[in-house]
Amino acid sequence: MGKFGMNRLRDNVEQKYRAKRYKLWKNGIFKGLLLSILLLGCAILFSPENVQSAVWQANSVETIKAKMQVGKNSYTFEAGDTFYNIGLAVNVKWQTLMALNGFEEGSQYTVPVGTTIKFDGSKITVTDQNRNAINEKELTEADKIDPSKPFANQSSNSSQNGEKTTSVTPAETQKTQTNRVEKSSMVTVKGEVEANQAETPIDKAQAEKEKQAAEAEREQAESEKQTAEKERQEAKRLKQEAEQKLTEALNKENTEFYAELQAKQTAATTKVTEAQANYDGLTAQLAVVEQNVAAAATAQQSAQTALTTAQTAINSATANQTTAQQRVNDVSAQISTLQSQAGSDAAIQAQLEQLNQQLGLPQRKES
Repeated sequence: MGKFGMNRLRDNVEQKYRAKRYKLWKNGIFKGLLLSILLLGCAILFSPENVQSAVWQANSVETIKAKMQVGKNSYTFEAGDTFYNIGLAVNVKWQTLMALNGFEEGSQYTVPVGTTIKFDGSKITVTDQNRNAINEKELTEADKIDPSKPFANQSSNSSQNGEKTTSVTPAETQKTQTNRVEKSSMVTVKGEVEANQAETPIDKAQAEKEKQAAEAEREQAESEKQTAEKERQEAKRLKQEAEQKLTEALNKENTEFYAELQAKQTAATTKVTEAQANYDGLTAQLAVVEQNVAAAATAQQSAQTALTTAQTAINSATANQTTAQQRVNDVSAQISTLQSQAGSDAAIQAQLEQLNQQLGLPQRKES
């Protein structure tokens, strides 16, 4: 396996690992979104309208009193207000406040934020957030929670101009309207207050009864608040359990997936190591083969040189042999000529025959 093959194998392994990491990241984002949706569903499922105390807190009576505009004797409804606490702060029954704001007793309601109530003696004016008057009424002792105290912590129930305010609503009784018409415009404030007290005597038993009813309503509200708090705590517990279970499930799945990924990575690393070892072995073998090939090439070159030298020697020897043969042929011709000339001279013939034998020529037969 060459270097190109090794690099390609590493690239494939790295791409697969990156793909796994991206998949893990993508699954984490998706699961996080799913967790948020589940938690939101749990919050909606276990948070009915009467469990608003989990995120909503009622303004206390002291807070409302502190926010009463000094010198103006007015208060603007805010988020967290209740007619019950507003009534305690301004000494007006909450049923009266509900009726002035258009709600019937026992109906579902939400305090209209931005609405302002303003007191001028015993007169109350209700305006919306655009300062448009929507109702007004001349309050009586029957509208008080504590008959011994004035409305809205005023010095008295008299108007700021020193005169007793008059009713402007058709809800006032015919007796009160008749008495106020018969009163002279010259009656002093003191006489008017005394006359009003004579017309509406304080019924302590009725006041105590109303106080007890208000206390019962307060206790009921407190009980409902505690019930809502318990429901909120239960919803919180269920939410925590759901979060815990979901977290455990995600952790388990992520652990298993990570272990699987780690195992695959380890296997891939092992294969890469084995491939690297094989590559190193093949590289070593290739080096040995290359050395052998180089040695063989050198030997071949040497043999080729020796062969060339031998061929040259052979060619030279062949040339010399040809020359020598030519000379032998020349000598043999001369001997043949001498033999013909010698005729029957045996001695000369014997010498010439001996020369032929030395030249390696066959003996010549006498004719």
